Parts: sequence; C-alpha cells; structure tokens
Amino acid sequence: MLLFCGINLSTAETPAATRVVGDFMPLTHGLRAVRDVLAGRSVATGDWLRELAIGVACTVIACVLLQVFARQARADASLDISA
Repeated sequence: MLLFCGINLSTAETPAATRVVGDFMPLTHGLRAVRDVLAGRSVATGDWLRELAIGVACTVIACVLLQVFARQARADASLDISA
C-alpha cells in the first residue's frame, strides 16, 4: 500500500501499472490533497468532496459486510468466516 499510494515515492516516479492501482486507493487522493495544501496551492472543492464520497461509500460497504458476516455467524453458530 505504501508503494501504490505514493507515501515513500511520488506516484509520478512509479511505473504506470503501480499508478493505476494507486489511483483506486483513497489514500492516494488524500495524500495529493495534503501535499497541495502544504505546498501552498489551493485545493479544489471537488477533490475534497470526492474523498468524502469515497469515505462514505467505504463506510457503507463495511457496515453492510459486517451485517452479512454477523448474520452468517449467527446462523452457523460460529465466528469463523472461512467455510
């Protein structure tokens, strides 16, 4: 994740395949926004709204999956997810 998101190296310095994978990770966009602020550049409102939408979507997906796994565990009377 550190390599894909541009934490250790800028994404501009990584191979194209790594950049494609990193572009799908929310941390990559967050780091870009933080770097823009630290460099004194203004951050477009769209960037922050996109990150907020991604965060909300990930939270909703996580809550739905938690409910699915909890129902499955109750039905099987187990906590083991690997069936």
